[in-house]
Amino acid sequence: MNDMKEIRQEDMDMLCSIWKQENIDVNFIKCYTIKEDGEGFVHTITKPVYVYAVKGSGYMQLHSNKHNLKKFQLFHIGNANKICIESFEEGLEYYYIEYKLGRNSIYDKKSLAAKHRIKPLLWNYKMTFENPLFILQLLKQMEKSFQRNTLMEAFGLKALFYQFLDRIAQDSIRDCVCNENSDIVCQALKFMKQEQGRQIIIQDLLDELGISSSHLNRLFKQMTGKSPKEYLVMLRLNSAKIRLLKTEDNLKDIAIACGYADEYQFNRTFKKHIGIAPSGYRNLIAKNRYNTGQYIQLNPKRVAIQYLIGDVLALGVVPVGITEIYEGAVFQDNLNESIILGHQSSWNKEMLAMLEPDLIITVDSDKYHEFSEVAPTLYIPYEILSKEERILLLGTVLNKPEEAKTVLSEYHNKRSVAREKLKKAGLYQSTFSIIEGDLENVSIMGNIFGCGATLYRELLLRASEITQKSVLDKGYGVDRIDLEKLQRYGGDYIIHNKYNGMDDITANEIWHTIPAIKKKHVIDMDFGLNYYSDILSTNAQIDYIVSQLTEMDELMT
Repeated sequence: MNDMKEIRQEDMDMLCSIWKQENIDVNFIKCYTIKEDGEGFVHTITKPVYVYAVKGSGYMQLHSNKHNLKKFQLFHIGNANKICIESFEEGLEYYYIEYKLGRNSIYDKKSLAAKHRIKPLLWNYKMTFENPLFILQLLKQMEKSFQRNTLMEAFGLKALFYQFLDRIAQDSIRDCVCNENSDIVCQALKFMKQEQGRQIIIQDLLDELGISSSHLNRLFKQMTGKSPKEYLVMLRLNSAKIRLLKTEDNLKDIAIACGYADEYQFNRTFKKHIGIAPSGYRNLIAKNRYNTGQYIQLNPKRVAIQYLIGDVLALGVVPVGITEIYEGAVFQDNLNESIILGHQSSWNKEMLAMLEPDLIITVDSDKYHEFSEVAPTLYIPYEILSKEERILLLGTVLNKPEEAKTVLSEYHNKRSVAREKLKKAGLYQSTFSIIEGDLENVSIMGNIFGCGATLYRELLLRASEITQKSVLDKGYGVDRIDLEKLQRYGGDYIIHNKYNGMDDITANEIWHTIPAIKKKHVIDMDFGLNYYSDILSTNAQIDYIVSQLTEMDELMT
């Protein structure tokens, strides 16, 4: 006989109704530990209780049934005289929380209506939480408050217990089951996202998950491409960027809100990873607030844009003025009616004025004020903003918010599929280099723009060791080296940028000494496909890189 009730939406509504109307207090809370081969515990049930396993595994005897107690699984027992809890070989740690309804509660009344009203408190049920580590932290605070036993702590305990009940209500109808490895990472990710404003110590996270640092690092990198520490830094910096953009909070308040100990630590970390101080980042974005008194039309039609041409095309806007288009660009056949104004450095307000634009989008901060004399101007620091931030910003400015969401959704799907293909081919164990050059000098591409950003940031493929140290870690978009040094920079695979008329680097004997070239692990790519950072180009780069790599893999097997 199954003595556990399956909680549906209407059941949770009934429980929430009781929690809302009744005065509920924690009567007792304690964390019990059963050591390996140790004796279990027998609990006499006089009031409703929650049992939450936090380490190890075991089972709970309820009536004539045995229920497995798995880590981070919650049981509610309302209908029983006693429960017996035993551990398996590795031991078991669990929280036991007994609660009661306050004075003058319907719980104390004897009428049939009152008995029916409290019936949900007598249910036996089980569930899992979406963020179990947050629940664990909550229970630890509750136990401390209960042990201190002061009036203030009693009030805090009640508040914490209502948070606990709220999480039950929110998570009870969700499917929170994952496989073992992804579950560990899911738990860590959810905890980081919810608690990023606190000063999280990674070691505390390891202790709660009960795994080693190397194991968590390996699982994290497999799923996110980053270590736990790197991912936490990314979360905090993204949160900081949003606050810098959308609030007028001072840097000290932003630092504390994002989990930094002080403003100095925040400044140092932000500049190291973003390449600019927080105040400088805010000032850059502030240039786009149209303090010239000009305002962008609701639906700008005549748009002039530099470099990020594919972004506006993806949103359904064909620009009137653009920068140069290199051969091989994914959009080279879609701009017959657009006027090419040359490289962005050659743009001036006179040539722009001839186009009569109602919006100018520039990637050159030095030209912002000059262009603003012609039409409302938007400066986009594409090397700083994420692809998502950039597309959503353009979607807002161009009055294409839904189109922007669709474009990003399709892009995220494509990227996920691509990563999975690369993973199946075992390519995340390999290293990659992007090379462009002639018979004398060679450029090694970083991860700031174009194919480099796609390869390393979006597909999460690894650079060769010296490329990582000499280019990526230093924040270079590109680094020039002598041809003689090329062999040191070559990864297991090489992407070779080419354009018509360039000297043929393959004619130099040094080229043929590179191990990747000997193994034919080289992808030739048109410069025009490689160069751009817009979302149409990124999509095309992903398709081309993945197809070329998987074809190589099939030929080798």
